[in-house]
Order: sequence, then C-alpha cells, then structure tokens
Amino acid sequence: MSLKGISGNSNIIIYNSLESKEILNGSNVFYNPMITCDTSLTNKKYPIVYVGYGISSEEKQFNNYSGIDVSNKVVLLKSRIPESFNKTEDKKLSQWRYKISNAKKHGAKGVILIADKKMESQWTGYANWATSSRFKLIEEDTAKETPTIPMVVLSIEESQNLFQNELFSYDEISENDSLSFDLIKQVEFQFSYEKEIKTARNVIGIKEGLDEKLKNEYIVITAHYDHLGKKGEKTFNGADDDGSGVVAILETMRQLSLQNNNKRSVVVAFHTAEEKGLKGSKYLTANSSFIKSTIANINIDMVGRKSVDSIYSIGSKKMSTEFGKLVEEANAQTAKFVLDYKFDDPKDPNRFYYRSDHVNYVNNGIPIVFFYDYMMDDYHKPSDTVDKINFEKINKMSNLVYHLSLKLANLDHKLVLD
Repeated sequence: MSLKGISGNSNIIIYNSLESKEILNGSNVFYNPMITCDTSLTNKKYPIVYVGYGISSEEKQFNNYSGIDVSNKVVLLKSRIPESFNKTEDKKLSQWRYKISNAKKHGAKGVILIADKKMESQWTGYANWATSSRFKLIEEDTAKETPTIPMVVLSIEESQNLFQNELFSYDEISENDSLSFDLIKQVEFQFSYEKEIKTARNVIGIKEGLDEKLKNEYIVITAHYDHLGKKGEKTFNGADDDGSGVVAILETMRQLSLQNNNKRSVVVAFHTAEEKGLKGSKYLTANSSFIKSTIANINIDMVGRKSVDSIYSIGSKKMSTEFGKLVEEANAQTAKFVLDYKFDDPKDPNRFYYRSDHVNYVNNGIPIVFFYDYMMDDYHKPSDTVDKINFEKINKMSNLVYHLSLKLANLDHKLVLD
C-alpha cells in the first residue's frame, strides 16, 4: 500500500519589549500535526490575547469571547472545559478542532493552548507525535484539505513564563474561568511542509482450515509491527507496543500449525502504520477478499507488562454476547486472567475500543476482542524496552488466544450477532 506523508519543521518565537525567545517544536511546545496550517500566517508577529477556554456557547450561556476583540491576534487558551461543565455532554467544547474553528470564527490568526497536568505526564508521546510525519492512504487523499490557523500546545513551565509581567499571572488565570485580556508579548509561528510518498506492507499468513465448507470462513488474529522509529539519537523500541503482541500471535500460529485441527481458516495479520492512524488495518479490511467471510477478529496491542494475572478485555460483548462467553470460557480453561472490562464503559474517556486496529474490523461488521495491558509508564517512550517484558504473561496470552481461535474456528455455526 502507498502512503502520502506530510512532514514539517516548526517552532515559535515569543517576543517581549526587550528580547525574543525561540521554542522548538517537540521541546516545550508542540504543533498540532493533524491540521495543515495556512502558510500565509508563518513568519509574522501577532499580538496575544488570553480568552480562557475559548468557548462560546449559547446553550451553556458561556462566552469567553464576549467583550474582547481577537481579530488578527493569536488566542491563548486553557485546555479542556470548566469543572462546572458535563465531561460527556459538553465533550465537543473541549476538543482541539472546536477551539481552533471557534477562534478562527472570531478572527484569530492562531491558537496557543496551555497544557494541563495530564498532557504534561504524556509530553514525550505528544512531542514525538508532533514531530513525526502525518500520513494518509493514497486512496484517502481525494478531498483537498483546507488549510486553517496554526495551533500549538505550550508546556506548563513555558506558560508560566509567558504570563510573567502580564496583567494576570498563571496562578490567577488557573483559578478564574472568566478572565480575558491582552498580553504585552507577541508570538511568531514558523512552519513549513514537505510531502513524500512511502510504501508500507502488512504481513499476512494463513493456516488453512480442514473442513471443505468451513475453510472459506476466517478467524483473523492481529497485532501491529510498526512503532515510532528513531528521533535524533533516541530509539523508540516498542517492546510492549507492540512487540509483545507480535510475539504472542506468532506463538499462537505456531501452536495452530502444530495441532492442525482448525476447521475454519485462521489468518494472522501483522499490521503496519498503526501508529500513523490505523492505516494498515484500514487498507487490509478495505482490500482483502477474505474480510467478507471473516467471522471474528482477535486483536492484541501491548500484553507484556503490568500484572501477570490480569488483562483488559475490550469489546468482546459489544457485537456478540456469544463471543464474550467464548472469551471467558477459553480464559477459564487456560490463562485464568482476571478479565477487566473497565474500558467497555461507553463513558470511559480513553475510548480504546476506537483506538486500535480492531476498529476497522468493527466497521466491517466483524465482532472483535481486544486484549491490552494499559502500560502507561513507558508508553511511546524510548524506555519501552525488552528487559521490562513479562514473558510469562505473553505465554499465557498466546495460550488463551490459541484456544479462543480454535473455539471460533470449530464452531458448528457462525457467531450469533446481537
């Protein structure tokens, strides 16, 4: 498959009356790489105006833009939404695209978003994301993307510096949701883009079924083999994300081949470009003939860390109660994990059901189960290394997936979909 990528060099310069300070993308600031900025806005100084959360909502009777002119200025905003808002019902107002579009609607030329503590705790991952190329499948690149105003996220430390010698301090704006005021300082965005075409490959294997009728139906076991590569002198190893999953399904397929007793065919798919937006699985599900005859997908992304006795099980009951029961039966007979269903809660803000390769199988009407260890300490950091992997847990996971695959492959009927 071919991917069209956009990469860029980006930084910002903060000016006050006496000096200027350049902050490089990926250091104490990062650009939002999911948007394409209007290049006419680069290399120009703009006044900065603070407008709280950048929300204007008649329904909430809340308007940060009331009584202040942001035309031809860069707006400085808090992350997320006020504590008094409903995190579920008002989620749209916390999203970056809303904040950008609302700022542009009011005439702003850019957005600076103040990082919160959660962003700070995951800063390495965000910075790596912001300094990586953004890719689309060639067939996705049909509509012309409309450039918009730039948005950057500023670290808490740099935000504190920005508010020094201004009308209100960082601490004061943190405690007050209704403030809005012009800053003395100015900002300049600097960014440029380069386009590239790259070839990427999914790696697929098959253990053909033994039953003449059922062998044309498929169980698909998946993990992604890509990670984040290198950034300067740093190597992002990806031992858990998703080396652990790759190893687990390799062992699963080895067992299936040795036992040779599956009636339906079992496909193993090592997806590429998961870290670029689930591109490998999106391509495979759109272009492989066996997808229409696939009855289930088992996806594994990070299963080598945390407790050896538990695993998060996501999505097994969402489309098929029967599938959920088979997962529990296979687990009881093998790994005996405590299956944690926390992330099946529709209100869970992490939305992991939508954030790994299995979602492209869901979009094709295929029931899935997603096994995941929720390792956050070294997530998307160079410190995700093999010495921290629990191979006993991977072995237990392989055994579970083997028995679950076999149950699915040898059912005398297709899974019942709810």
